[in-house]
Amino acid sequence: MKTIRLIRLNNIRIHAFHGAIPTENVVGADYIVNVEVKADWGDAAKNDDLTKTINYAEINDIVREEMHKQRVLIETVAESIVDRILQSFTQAEEAEVSVAKLNPPMTGEIESAEVIVRKHRMCDTE
Repeated sequence: MKTIRLIRLNNIRIHAFHGAIPTENVVGADYIVNVEVKADWGDAAKNDDLTKTINYAEINDIVREEMHKQRVLIETVAESIVDRILQSFTQAEEAEVSVAKLNPPMTGEIESAEVIVRKHRMCDTE
């Protein structure tokens, strides 16, 4: 039997300063970030051992650090978060990150604009 193990951080709320419009770099916007990491943490669960899994508080720290680097594109932010997760945790097989800008400055009522990046450790040369 194959077991798939995931760690998810859901709805991380952050106020940050990303965007192509100059005002966005001054007043900022609210964002929601979701992270999913596929990793084998079966030994951690069997032995109740934090050192054999990925500490999700550290994932949260990575998200917050990358979100606070001012960038134009949320695409860049999402790529940076995924790359750092895969570089920081050797047991991570795959990572997916979504970054949603709430109430983006566009015509009409739009709840959010979102980008999603998923990378597999074996495919990190793409």
